Amino acid sequence: FFMPAKTANLLALDRATLQAKKLGFIDSPAKITDTTYRWSNLTPLPTTLTMDIIHSNFILEVSWQQYPEILSATGLPQETRAVLEAQEYLAAAGLLPEDLKSGRSQVSFLRSSQNQLVPALSLSEAEFVQVDLFRANLDEGKVFTASATTGIVQVILSGNSASGKRVIHLTYNYYPVNYDQFATYPLKSTSQAWTELQAGQGYV
Repeated sequence: FFMPAKTANLLALDRATLQAKKLGFIDSPAKITDTTYRWSNLTPLPTTLTMDIIHSNFILEVSWQQYPEILSATGLPQETRAVLEAQEYLAAAGLLPEDLKSGRSQVSFLRSSQNQLVPALSLSEAEFVQVDLFRANLDEGKVFTASATTGIVQVILSGNSASGKRVIHLTYNYYPVNYDQFATYPLKSTSQAWTELQAGQGYV
C-alpha cells in the first residue's frame, strides 16, 4: 500500500506548533535538529514533547519519578477503560485516524523499579497501564509492526486522573496510508537472488 511521503517545507514548524498546542504545549520550542523540535511544560508536572516536524511523529514524556502522588494513586483503569481513555486522548488532539481507531489494541501492566518502568504481573500489582494501538487488519491479512508486541502508538496511563498527570508517556509513530493505491508483487526466486548477489548487487 502506498504511503504518501512528506517533505520539508516552510509550513512544517507551523503545523507542528499547532499540534503541540493541541497537546497542551503553548511555549516556543527549542530546536534540536533541523527537523526535530522540543516543547516543554513545567506544570502540572515537568513534561517534554519531542517532535519530528516533517512526519509529525513524537514522544511525550512526563517526569513522574519525583512525584509521590503519581505512584500512590489508586485509580488505574481496567483494560477496556484504558484503551478507551487512550483513544479519547488521541482523538481530542486530532491524532486518531480511522485505521488506528478501528485497529486492535494490547494492554499491559507496569510498575516502578528504581525510577524505571518494568512489567507487572497484574493490574493489582501495577502502578501504570500501557496501551499499544495497531492499525486495523486488512481483508488480505493482519498488519504488524516491526516489533509484534509494540504498537505504532503507545500510551502509558497513571492511576492519577488529574489533567496532565494521567498520560505519563506517549509515543506516536503513525504514518498515513493510501488504501486505494496498492499493488501485489512476488518475491524473487532464490536463483535470481543468488545471481544478483554474485554480481555484487546484494548487501551482506
